[in-house]
Amino acid sequence: MLTIRPYHLAALFVAGCTLLDGCSKGPSRKEFSAYADSLVFTTVIQNPITPVRNQGKGNTCWSYASTSFLESETMRMDPSIPVEQCPILSEDYFVFCSFIEKARLYFYEDIPSFSPRGECEDVFVLASRYGVCPENVLPSKLDHTKMDHEIVEYAKKAKKLCESDIEDKDIEDKIEDMMDGIRDILSSSIGEPPRRFEVEGVRYSPRSYMKHLGIDPSKFITLCSDTGQLYFCWTLIESPDNHFSLSAFNIDLDYMTDIIWHALEEGFTLTWLGDISENGFLKSGVALESIPPGKEEISAEERQRGIDRGKTTDDHAMHLFGIARDQNGNRYAMAKNSWGKKGRFGGVWYLSEGYLRGKTLSISLSKDFIGHWEEKSGLTDEGSRMEMTTACAEPISSR
Repeated sequence: MLTIRPYHLAALFVAGCTLLDGCSKGPSRKEFSAYADSLVFTTVIQNPITPVRNQGKGNTCWSYASTSFLESETMRMDPSIPVEQCPILSEDYFVFCSFIEKARLYFYEDIPSFSPRGECEDVFVLASRYGVCPENVLPSKLDHTKMDHEIVEYAKKAKKLCESDIEDKDIEDKIEDMMDGIRDILSSSIGEPPRRFEVEGVRYSPRSYMKHLGIDPSKFITLCSDTGQLYFCWTLIESPDNHFSLSAFNIDLDYMTDIIWHALEEGFTLTWLGDISENGFLKSGVALESIPPGKEEISAEERQRGIDRGKTTDDHAMHLFGIARDQNGNRYAMAKNSWGKKGRFGGVWYLSEGYLRGKTLSISLSKDFIGHWEEKSGLTDEGSRMEMTTACAEPISSR
């Protein structure tokens, strides 16, 4: 039975170090690679996903992971939709909308940074405001390098001008001119998102199309595990990529990893945000924490030290969709990446239990699973803090 741990007011100091908190050397990338090449995987569970795509030269993994998640959600909610007929959504639609919203905050509310990076949860916030757009209506581009550079440099120069004219009574008009400049760069690079489009002979707006697909962004929840914060409470996502000041629901590490495995077993998929900087994260399509996997149990305190020391950061986002085992019985989460069909497995990565436990920073999934799992686990109403709190949570919103 799933057990909810007590509250932790602060991280506990424990002696000893592991590869995951960066204190010991651990295997080299070459050693990890040699071991990974010997692994043979058998799929245990594979929930429906759309084909692997390629983010190319862009800092857009957050959009690709969450867009893929939304597509799988449409198939989960309507199992009659075959994979080959699942609507494919535009990742660059969310990139466009994200830059517009970040620019507003940068010019009007003085957020400290402006960059193309983001959080998986950004897509849910943006979808709640702007809806969704089919990929064939606004095709995603493979190279954002020039656009990212132009738009960031423009925003910095525009902000300096804005700050120098802070007493100008026409400052509002000048800021709107700056916003038009941002939009012009986006439109010339990505294309202007349509107000209306046609799908199978029916006219939709982005919001009405989202409703047609049954997507409700307020039904998704982001979870994290931070020993320095109260468990079963909302906490600000501490990342420079959190431009919209979003919060995640903080839970025990054991509980978070249990949710990942059981959600996958019950037909749900999840977005994954985590670290891929370790030697054990391989381009071949495997991520290992040790040789062999599971050699060392990773505690919440060890994992937290890696985060606090900057060894574990939010490098990358992927879409978790299945479970596999290797020939030795070790369990792995299957992740759809956004680097095209690279690696041994056509763009799918196999994350070992230890790597998932040590290097996951946050996950997002449907709230439908939370109540389903807690009821199945036999938790009482009094003990079911996840369900009680998320049921009372405000809809997803930014500042």
